[in-house]
Amino acid sequence: MFARNARRADSEADRLMAFSSRRALTLDVFNKMLQYRTDVYKGFDLDRKNVYAAILGITLVIVFIGYSTLWDPSTNNSNQQGIQVDNKGVRFSFLSERVTLDVSPGSVTGNVNLNIQEVLNPVENIDLELINSFEFKPDGQVFDNPVEVSIMYDVDDLPDGLDESTIKIYNLVDNVWIPLDDSVTDTVTHISTARVSHFSKMGCAAPSPSNNDEGNTGEGETVDENATSAQIWFKADLNFFYFKDPRSSERDKDTMHSVGVSAFWAPASYVQYYQLKFVFNGNSPEDYAWHCDFREQGKSSCTANPYPFNEGFIYHLNGDPNLKGFIGVMGTGEAAATFFDPDTGEKTVTVYGHTYPLGKHGYSFMAVHDTVSDLEELSDIQVGSFVSGMEVFIQSYVEGWEIWVRPVTESGN
Repeated sequence: MFARNARRADSEADRLMAFSSRRALTLDVFNKMLQYRTDVYKGFDLDRKNVYAAILGITLVIVFIGYSTLWDPSTNNSNQQGIQVDNKGVRFSFLSERVTLDVSPGSVTGNVNLNIQEVLNPVENIDLELINSFEFKPDGQVFDNPVEVSIMYDVDDLPDGLDESTIKIYNLVDNVWIPLDDSVTDTVTHISTARVSHFSKMGCAAPSPSNNDEGNTGEGETVDENATSAQIWFKADLNFFYFKDPRSSERDKDTMHSVGVSAFWAPASYVQYYQLKFVFNGNSPEDYAWHCDFREQGKSSCTANPYPFNEGFIYHLNGDPNLKGFIGVMGTGEAAATFFDPDTGEKTVTVYGHTYPLGKHGYSFMAVHDTVSDLEELSDIQVGSFVSGMEVFIQSYVEGWEIWVRPVTESGN
């Protein structure tokens, strides 16, 4: 029984010592350990001071080992690494030379701590094969001179069918991966390089193999090299417009005023449909009662609804109407009104404006309206005042937004 009690006391004392290695040592903990050891070993006539010294020595060794491990850089956050740079610049490789920074002299002012951490669960985008991802800190760090970033990728991580020459360094902007314009890839060394003016999350990526698949048309058939292209994403321009809709007949006593914004771009060759995605850049859209007049907003009869497009989601303009994300068929951008002659029964179509410039492709992604009745007897100044309010609202609503477009032609079509 004595031996069993001794083993039990040893076990309890060991538990307390393990506890003390994870928490600050207190006199209460030492007293408890001492009490257990002293009670058990009274029969051995051991000296209390020797027991205390032995316990203290063992505990200090445990604490030393624990804190040494905690503060050893080689065992802490092995997926990140940092360096301090100054205005002299530096070239340094991180994370087993998977990432290299070339900071030229004069790029920073004073001493700046740069840190690179591998992102183990990165944001994924549809139709894009993300090969690796790293977070460059401090996030948003701006450089006076562009910094050269080189990222190495492992060819064993590439999926079957991926064209290695299409790999670029991408920059994550509001959960959307955007390719860096000057990114180049050496397919011999398997390194992609680009120059950046600020830090953010970056990584190597390429269009998914399914988007580059030129298909197998069968023996004896030929493939038009332009018939299967998923071209690179580009940012569209924005066009703000205002229309005063003409009245469709003499009996019409209302006039609708519309203010909106469209994305437009130069037509792409051999395009079958376009893919669009929205980047809000921190200016997230607010709910709005899209079915109500501008001056009616806030009334109980006007229920506000979310903006219909989500950031980062890929939408399809033209193409298959059954495809998820289909938003319609691209028109000419013309604003037209149809007039009906009750005497002759003839219909006349009149174009009174354009949502985007002639000769361009585009898509109107937001508009508000207000209807003015003759019964209101508003002056031109009064009408102009709330129209100006509509214009300010639209410009503020989409401030900082980017609309990215990619032309696509599917194989065999």
